[in-house]
Amino acid sequence: MNRSLSLFVAFVAVLIVVLVGVLLWLGPVAELAMDGDRRGEPYFVVALDKAGDLHALDALVKEQAGEILYRGALDHMLDGLVRRDEWQALSVYGFATASDFLKLYTSEAFRATLDDSESRMLLGTDSAPDIEPGSACVLWLARLQEDQLLEAHSALLTTSQRYGGVSAWHADVDTIEGDAEWQTLRVVSFADVRRAFSWHEDLHTQTEVALMSARYAESAGLLFDVR
Repeated sequence: MNRSLSLFVAFVAVLIVVLVGVLLWLGPVAELAMDGDRRGEPYFVVALDKAGDLHALDALVKEQAGEILYRGALDHMLDGLVRRDEWQALSVYGFATASDFLKLYTSEAFRATLDDSESRMLLGTDSAPDIEPGSACVLWLARLQEDQLLEAHSALLTTSQRYGGVSAWHADVDTIEGDAEWQTLRVVSFADVRRAFSWHEDLHTQTEVALMSARYAESAGLLFDVR
């Protein structure tokens, strides 16, 4: 092997090591960062916190050209594992482009907020929410079995209509931060908490929730008062 070829091979090897290092550093947003088409499109992030305090993250998002679309406080946990899924606070952020979110994610200020306490979860999606401020919203998360469809989520929407529930968001999501690999979310909006809770206590809804828990690999449902 001549000297020029040896230098080229060494350069390629270093380049590969650097690229792997960058991808590992980006972690769950690496795929988003590598997709040129998605980087130029709007991006939305759901933040959930167990301590009920997202004010620091809210302020950081505003500093990094993001917009706080909605805030919510937990009213009732409907389904899921208490220690894992009992999120007390909700914020939904909107970014003009995914690149704007990536700037936030890679900033020193944001990286300083990352920890292993499992007290926060972030979910990202390209799909925009349509939530009415002042409503009561049921957020349902699911991780599917292989090659599974969302028939149970659709059934939940059908049972909600008799209580005035409307579909406010349905999206595939990427788990950016958190200890559960959620794949999809659905938000059903109600005029108030009373109607949302009445819907959940309905026998037909309870049947669908039981079926969903059996069908999906994992699921969680939370009722938030959104403002």
